[in-house]
Amino acid sequence: MPVSVLTQHNDNIRSGANLQETKLNTTNVNVNDFGLLASRDVEGQIYAQPLYVPGIEIAGKARNVVYVVTMHNWVYAFDADDLSLGAGPLWKRQVDPHPVPSGFYRLSYHDISNNTNDPIGILSTPVVDLTANVIYLVAATFDPAILAGPVAAAPNAFKQLLFALDLSTGNLRPAVAESSNPVPIGGSIAGVGYRDGKEVGAGVTVHKTAQGASVDVTIDGKAMTVVDANGGNVFFSPMQHMQRPGLLLQDGLLYIAFGSHGDFDPYHGWVFAYEASSLKQKGVFCTTPGGAEGGIWQAGEGPVGDGRGDSDLTAVGGPNLGQSFVRLRASATSLDLDAYRKIIQDPGVPDEDLGAASPTILPDGFLVGGGKDGNFYLLDPAQMTKTNAAASLVQAFLATRGRGSRTEKPLSTHHIHGSPVVYDSPNQGVLVYVWGENEVLRTFQYDPISHGFSGQPNARNVPGQSRAIGTMYASNDERDRDGMPGAMLSLSANGKIPGTAILWASLPPFLNANHGSVDGILTAYDATQFDAQGRLVQLWHSHQNPADDPGNFAKFCCPTVADGKVFLATFSNKLRIYGQRSASDGAYNVGFGGHNGLTLNGSARSAGGPLRLTGKHDFQAGSVFCTKPVNVKTFNTSFRFRTTAGNATADGMTFCIQSEGPHALGGPGGGLGYGPDPNNPNDPGFKIIQSVALKFDLFDNETIQAGSFLGLYKNGDSPTAANAIGGEIQLAPLGMDLHSGHQFLVTLTYDGATLQMVLKDRTLKTQITHSFPIDIPSIAGNTAHVGFTAGTGLSTADQDILSWQFRS
Repeated sequence: MPVSVLTQHNDNIRSGANLQETKLNTTNVNVNDFGLLASRDVEGQIYAQPLYVPGIEIAGKARNVVYVVTMHNWVYAFDADDLSLGAGPLWKRQVDPHPVPSGFYRLSYHDISNNTNDPIGILSTPVVDLTANVIYLVAATFDPAILAGPVAAAPNAFKQLLFALDLSTGNLRPAVAESSNPVPIGGSIAGVGYRDGKEVGAGVTVHKTAQGASVDVTIDGKAMTVVDANGGNVFFSPMQHMQRPGLLLQDGLLYIAFGSHGDFDPYHGWVFAYEASSLKQKGVFCTTPGGAEGGIWQAGEGPVGDGRGDSDLTAVGGPNLGQSFVRLRASATSLDLDAYRKIIQDPGVPDEDLGAASPTILPDGFLVGGGKDGNFYLLDPAQMTKTNAAASLVQAFLATRGRGSRTEKPLSTHHIHGSPVVYDSPNQGVLVYVWGENEVLRTFQYDPISHGFSGQPNARNVPGQSRAIGTMYASNDERDRDGMPGAMLSLSANGKIPGTAILWASLPPFLNANHGSVDGILTAYDATQFDAQGRLVQLWHSHQNPADDPGNFAKFCCPTVADGKVFLATFSNKLRIYGQRSASDGAYNVGFGGHNGLTLNGSARSAGGPLRLTGKHDFQAGSVFCTKPVNVKTFNTSFRFRTTAGNATADGMTFCIQSEGPHALGGPGGGLGYGPDPNNPNDPGFKIIQSVALKFDLFDNETIQAGSFLGLYKNGDSPTAANAIGGEIQLAPLGMDLHSGHQFLVTLTYDGATLQMVLKDRTLKTQITHSFPIDIPSIAGNTAHVGFTAGTGLSTADQDILSWQFRS
């Protein structure tokens, strides 16, 4: 039977890994063999990770089912194997018709609304109990009649409801005695709350008394007062709190954590424990009973269950247990603090929330996690105590780093929101993956014997050395480097069998997804095979073929991989289902007949005919190569290309012959996707080795001026004038302008000693010829991969290959 995905990030340790994937592997996830198979319409945005449950009996038939919940409080059960066009759900149910409009909280509150005032309904990832045949979920609701009544009663209009639904029918599970289904979540704990709160938002009015405090708020335009604490008890307010973290089911108990609506005071970090079989409350915990804030949000990731009855989570802001790794333990009648480790943040640097992501349990039982400061924190749970034992923090180092920084928040450009993913690989040992904001994917080796990240520093804000990194940046066009949230990761593999491990990522490739709906992308990397330059090999991404485009990015939601399919939530009110195509449609075989003709890398994409190497986006690098090597001892080739018209376009492209492999890719900008970018001091120096490239350059990287240039290069040298074999050729004096937007036809003939080029402007009918003496086989070998590369920097261009033929 296929693997089940019953909880957020696959399991209670939040590994993010499905290690029983037998269908998808590194050879069949590519633009020819893999792509979008089906879409399923839903009502509302999908914030929660889809869950996959095989073998559920529905209407007398065993089915593999994917469960989806939305912010409009709908729950859907879809047949995961029915990919027919327009197939509806097996069942659907709206658990409450009144999700809470996000605009109730304030006009500027776009953390959920994304500028559209979408409601807040089922936000967190549910959890499935297979034994009980039940899915548990939490929905935010309100009563319009109560809210329209007396202001003093208005806070009572809001509820957070815990539901238990039958997996087969969607019906409410019958309630047990002295309980209900759904059950309103609520409770209190001893404390004075905001009376002693020091970290309170600007402009917040707090009325303090000897035994508590109340706070003035405005909800739906109505001024009202929320009682935070009274009589020596802090009270949970369903109106003020948001249930973002995924649910945890462990040892028969449901753990449900709460944080705030975008730091909208008053709020605390709350955790409730309910008996799953009865929905009876078994415990209540608050992170800041003697203060303010301390919310638990973890970018939607669930609390960690260690299998010993403990749950681990991170809290943000506030005194008491704010900015801490916290371990809770449930007893028969209570939920109590078992241990914690507070992480000291930089004084005066705001918004370094540790709780911006969930920790993950490593194979040796240690915890690793990080937050907005971009550091990894490695903890030994056995050393954690109720007194904040220093020995529990074993190691810390900077795991992500931004490409730029804002002076007022120097550490805010590389937040960690997607919790780390862990894989005990067959050839690289234990690998830990993370993809921060405005950053590339990074992986680090972990040694479970020595209990540490070997060779890494042990000091906050000191950069660690990645074992390998990816080649795509998140939020690439955000020039102030304030793009959120980086990538949300999952991993699939068939145990430790080589060639089966794939790292999947959902991210916003270009823009900031914090306060708006933006384009998303799904991508796949080979999780364990790194090239000689320390790069993860990108196997596929959903922008290579426009038909695979997922639509709007679902913030904080990782892909679900099961039984040869990838299920992706979106903010386009659709579930996307990806998997293996039955056969290639041939759209990627320009100039090469047959299946799997070309391999697309980086920013390269196909529109069913032309190949677009780069689009109008910052710092892109793209390449396209024939998947199988061809004879290059002698050859003839011709191709047509076109770039965006205008003198401000950049950077240029190359025709390239190389023996590195079909996934070869150099740097962006002036690197033209071939070599290092000469104008970027932070460029990692990626290049295509054992290669020859003829460039068609749009930008002079020495004078920083637009222009049109030709040049021949080898072995991934940065394609500057100084590195050109035989010198760079300026095209303007010869009547050629690559910025014209015209189509250009290039014909190349190689006789084993000389590369003869003819470049023709098909609009002006002008042409030039040039001969390049070059021994290509001595550099790239007798057989090699042929194709194209291109790059953009802060200036951009659409760079298209319109047709291509190659004969050898």
